[in-house]
Amino acid sequence: MNWELVVRNQGPVFSRPIWGKEKFFYAAARNQRGLTNFTVQATVKVTDNRLADPKEFEDRLRYALTSTVGMYPLLLSSAEPVSNGGQIACKIPSSWDEADAIIAARLKRFDSVSEYSVDVFLETVLTREAARLAAPHIFYAPLDGAGEAPTYTIAIASPHCIMDARGAMMILQSILKVMSEGADEGSRPRWNPGTVDYLDLLPPPLELVKEVSAISDESVDRCLRKWRQDTSKMNHILPPKTRSPSGEGVTRRVLYSFSQEESARLFRKHKSLGVTNNTVLQASLWLATVMLAPPRDEDYSSSHCVSLLAVDSRDLLSAKWSNTYSGLCLCDASVSCPLEMAAGSDRNSALLQMMRKITADMKFWRDSGALVDVVNTTAEGAATWSGVAAQKGIGLCNAFTSNLGIVDSVISRFHGSALEVLDVSASGRITEPQYFTRAWTFNGKYNIQVNYNDHYYDRTTIDAFLRTVVEVLRSTLDL
Repeated sequence: MNWELVVRNQGPVFSRPIWGKEKFFYAAARNQRGLTNFTVQATVKVTDNRLADPKEFEDRLRYALTSTVGMYPLLLSSAEPVSNGGQIACKIPSSWDEADAIIAARLKRFDSVSEYSVDVFLETVLTREAARLAAPHIFYAPLDGAGEAPTYTIAIASPHCIMDARGAMMILQSILKVMSEGADEGSRPRWNPGTVDYLDLLPPPLELVKEVSAISDESVDRCLRKWRQDTSKMNHILPPKTRSPSGEGVTRRVLYSFSQEESARLFRKHKSLGVTNNTVLQASLWLATVMLAPPRDEDYSSSHCVSLLAVDSRDLLSAKWSNTYSGLCLCDASVSCPLEMAAGSDRNSALLQMMRKITADMKFWRDSGALVDVVNTTAEGAATWSGVAAQKGIGLCNAFTSNLGIVDSVISRFHGSALEVLDVSASGRITEPQYFTRAWTFNGKYNIQVNYNDHYYDRTTIDAFLRTVVEVLRSTLDL
């Protein structure tokens, strides 16, 4: 199950089968036109005159990428299609020049155009580039009109079966740190694969590195019963323009950022209510959905409000890996509530009831301690359904949620006197009648973003949805 050395000549190549949540992302990427390729992005202002020259900036970025490979060889990995369902392979370079050549092939610059923005950059990466990626790539572009100091947007785009947003942010932080420290020939790492145990750097399957604990079969069974119960009904979502799968459309986003002051007020209020920011966000999303798409009589028997959560499970790993695991560290959990609860006539009461239900559901998953033990089964089922849906031409209609937490704890805002990170984001490629809400806090500002595909949803629909979510979040101050 773990990495094996499969090639020795001309630099070692390690390989291992895909495992756990990787199975679903691998299957969906094949069946739904690259659906699960994602991007972590940072907008960076140059504060060191030595980096003001575009050529110097590119050279420093490339140097930093090549240096970072020594710490995170996962950057050189790729998803390999094989008869047994897929593998992840990683070739370790035999020299600095070889590593640099591999990185050069995975680094792409987009030339700035009039009115160029982060949104245009992300649309280009997610729509035109991401579907073809079998390996992590790095994209960057200068931003016009961003101020007197040169400003760039930098992104790591990767198949989701290789890494998640947290892992990609850890790698991006390392890249920015090296960029800020400068580059010279004497600082190049000495590449000697024979003296490095790369199994200490390549992330193994979670099952092999979780904190040792005895999880009873009964606990696993309870988790699987809840998962099946929550997935037994359809999720009540904003109705798409079409439910038929299509390769058309552009992956776009809408974004709202609360001010630092309002973010602080919201967080204090949520804490006083005894709930997490993610709990309030999820309840607000459900309430906004029923406000904009009131349930029909027939919906109550076939649908409910459900969120299938990809939960970061680094806190379940051994001490060695809990803060350094750069691979895919997501496991499955689910929270749900009846439509009758969400669509109640008293919105404040509905919001409080949903928050209590979500809190109870998340406590169930945390107390079970079985997330890693369950994910192989849940991911296998989701991967199978991905293939069935593709064969039958069924669109994967859903609305997903993710809270990336306080990103400042992963990506520093300032990197010496050379770089300042102005903002960050994470986005996923959308090719089905779905939309994906992500939330994160950076520099004290609470950000809410919705990714969607304009073939399935109009901008006006998603704008109205995000505005309503923001209104509901603000209303919690009166609870």
